[in-house]
Amino acid sequence: MSEKHTKKELFETLLVLAIAAESDEWVVAGLEHELDLLAKRSASKRPDAKKAAEQTAIKDSIAAVLGASDEPMRATEIANALADGTTVQRVTALVGQMVKEGSVNREQDKKVVTFSLAL
Repeated sequence: MSEKHTKKELFETLLVLAIAAESDEWVVAGLEHELDLLAKRSASKRPDAKKAAEQTAIKDSIAAVLGASDEPMRATEIANALADGTTVQRVTALVGQMVKEGSVNREQDKKVVTFSLAL
């Protein structure tokens, strides 16, 4: 079992075996249902264009707020400065993405985490 297989591959293989073995209809129906559920779950995880554009707009706003500030800011301060109703949790998540992208610096002093625009 050196290769890693997905749950989808497992159910597809079981479905082929169930059909070949002429298993009861409920077995085949159950496997088809599981494959449908996996397809729906997979489709819901794909980012849609509208959400991606919204996140990009918020990241641009965060960059503008950080660029206008002389001092590093906490996530709460950034959220308050945005004044568009963006939650602190969302700001934290997006700033985390921006840190990974390299556009924002993360600084931590004991328990206080601040962010500044990368130069």
